Amino acid sequence: MLRYETLILTVPEITKDESDSLEKDFARLVKDHAAELISYERWGKYRLSYPVRKNEYGVYFLARFEREEKGVKALLDAIHTFFKIKRHEIIMRSMNSVLPSKGSLTYQRPQSLEEFPTRSRDTMQYLKEARAISRNTDKPAGRSEKPSKASEKPEVEAVAQETEVASTE
Repeated sequence: MLRYETLILTVPEITKDESDSLEKDFARLVKDHAAELISYERWGKYRLSYPVRKNEYGVYFLARFEREEKGVKALLDAIHTFFKIKRHEIIMRSMNSVLPSKGSLTYQRPQSLEEFPTRSRDTMQYLKEARAISRNTDKPAGRSEKPSKASEKPEVEAVAQETEVASTE
């Protein structure tokens, strides 16, 4: 059996009913083509690298399924048709890919916008931790604040050479 995954990008305004309907219809489509749905996950809302259909945000879903090698093209065509015709209003992009048959099915995904701290206390704690981390990484190690005389001298000579070249022209 071959494993496949489909990454779905929907409009940011997708409702709970629409996402539930999308999941049920996708599961039925996979089942109708003699495949088995392994998982269907809502990854959450993310900011996009570039606008898609004039949206700067999108909600991602990841579906995984297994299918025998025979008849895979018909299933992938049916998925493509389902997204482009029946669900074109809510689905902005989708992508299918083949997974290794014995590989792990876990991902390390970043936090979605929905998972960020929402209460003001959590936000303040998050900001304090971020400031502490940035303070520790902003200062280069082993550098003094006052430049040494040796490092200033070549710059002065370079400026003098530039003015000589400019005055000869």
